[in-house]
Amino acid sequence: MVNNRKSNGGKSNKGKGKANAVKQGRAPVKVSKPMVDSYVRSYLQMLNDPCSATPIAAPYIGTESGYLVRTVDSIHPSCQYTGTAGTSVVLDIVHSYVPSLSFNTTTGSPVVAGCAATGSAVSLVVARPTNFCSSGTSVGKYRPVAACLRYIPTGPFAARAGEVGIGYAPDGHIVATTDAPKSADLLALCQLKAGNGQNPFEVKWLPNNADALWIDLKENAPLSSGGGGIFLIGLGLDGTIAQGGQGAYVNGYVEMTTIWEWLPQQSQGVSMPLKAPNRHTLNDVLSNIKDIGAFVTGMSHSTGGFGMLSSGWKATRRVAQGLLTM
Repeated sequence: MVNNRKSNGGKSNKGKGKANAVKQGRAPVKVSKPMVDSYVRSYLQMLNDPCSATPIAAPYIGTESGYLVRTVDSIHPSCQYTGTAGTSVVLDIVHSYVPSLSFNTTTGSPVVAGCAATGSAVSLVVARPTNFCSSGTSVGKYRPVAACLRYIPTGPFAARAGEVGIGYAPDGHIVATTDAPKSADLLALCQLKAGNGQNPFEVKWLPNNADALWIDLKENAPLSSGGGGIFLIGLGLDGTIAQGGQGAYVNGYVEMTTIWEWLPQQSQGVSMPLKAPNRHTLNDVLSNIKDIGAFVTGMSHSTGGFGMLSSGWKATRRVAQGLLTM
């Protein structure tokens, strides 16, 4: 019989393998999840409901803080049309909005919009929100915090016609001011499409890192800021020929709501307090949204609602007034 102690130099192997396994083991790495606190909930609620949620500062990088203000602009699409006043017609509309583009120069185009007889190419023009920056404004710098577009029909329910599509473009406008697109082609870019009057049509905007940059109204604006955009497309919407028989308008309007953070011009002599940097980053907060498409369009065909946070917190979809027919 072989003596194990002698063959191993008089040393025993008993328990040696087990001891080595313990020494070579590694503790599991703990990966922390983004913190879901009251700030995250409030900020996501504001992104989901810019029209009525309490405005709060965005989780942008830096120590500079500004004032918060909510503005609402209503745009009534109209186009050239000749016919008998009061006659019903069908029209197409395009409306694309990038909040971070500048207001002070013609090179920036926050809104690219147009209207045409259905099936025709839509001539696009640059438009601007009129309820924020204007000539002689006291605003020195600004950046968007939250925004949304809504289409609200105003004609009688029995006369409603056409299809409406909404969508979110993380990299800006879906069309350029030099384009002359057809609404039928642009509907393919929408994340949600439905018959006019069937659903509430509201698309929410989400910011990216480019939107966190302050825009100085004294500086020239770039042709494209790289900020996020939202858009609304109408195809064959019911409309009416205007009085005098020249021009036609859609039986509805686009409502554009934006929450801005802004700083006064230096000439105002107002100093702004500094703030501690937010412990959340923009990506940390937005990563809590389970379904970006459902969040920005407010619709989920599978569940009838949508969950936004991995912790289980849910926000009830707000229905715009005047959009439900029953």
